[in-house]
Amino acid sequence: MIIASWSASPFEAMPDPVTDNDILVCQQAVKALKTQLTTCEDEIRASQQSVDAKIGGFKSYFADIESQQAKLDPQIADLNTKLTAKYKQEAELHADLRNEVGQNGIAFLQFRAHRQSPAELLVDRWFECDKDRLAAEVYLNGCNTKQKSVTMWNDQRVRTYKNKADVYVMRASRLSDPVMENFKEDARLDATISRMEKQVPMLHAEQKELRCPLSCQMPYCQNGQSDNGGEDVVTTIYDTSGCTSYCSRPFTNEGVRFCGSGSVYTDGAYVDCTRCAKTR
Repeated sequence: MIIASWSASPFEAMPDPVTDNDILVCQQAVKALKTQLTTCEDEIRASQQSVDAKIGGFKSYFADIESQQAKLDPQIADLNTKLTAKYKQEAELHADLRNEVGQNGIAFLQFRAHRQSPAELLVDRWFECDKDRLAAEVYLNGCNTKQKSVTMWNDQRVRTYKNKADVYVMRASRLSDPVMENFKEDARLDATISRMEKQVPMLHAEQKELRCPLSCQMPYCQNGQSDNGGEDVVTTIYDTSGCTSYCSRPFTNEGVRFCGSGSVYTDGAYVDCTRCAKTR
């Protein structure tokens, strides 16, 4: 029996606004898809075990089918080569994302949480669940496709030669399925890589801002007085002039701070700029 996949579109529109109930519905859909996947895989194993007991021969029958498959091999090989390269690029971008997020650990998560409203947090939760739903749906659809192929293959294995013509037509009509699946996977990888290529620079910029606040940069923080521990601004990780020690509390109506170290510069609402130094 072929199990129908969840009826939602692979590119389901995000609810607006997102509510806790939307997240619950999404999570229930993920659970249902995984349950269907387990059932699908169990049925595939059961059907294979049943047919294995009936195998007696007919291997030469498949020579014609394999010759048809061979005609598609160059196209499949080309697609597989492209997919391998994109899988590698996708993995490298995932590593970059993990590296950017992991550099500041909990502090970075608190920084992001401080900047997000409850509605934005719900949107983030919905996107996370939607990603899980899409992954579960891909696995289930793959299993359903495999189950169809296994069912067809099992039928062919037990047919006699007198049914060869009918089996050939049925098998030949599905030869392009692997190519079509690879085309879909190629499109998915393109979309994923494009999205992550934008996310990595954004996370990198946020990491910089977390390490070195903009209030450490000129003109917000200026040269301090040398007679009280003041220091001159230097080149920072932004490749602009700024303070790499401490910026004092604001001393003017415009909020201007001064760079230095010591009690004058670490009193009140000062800013720690010690992580702004540019490393070689």
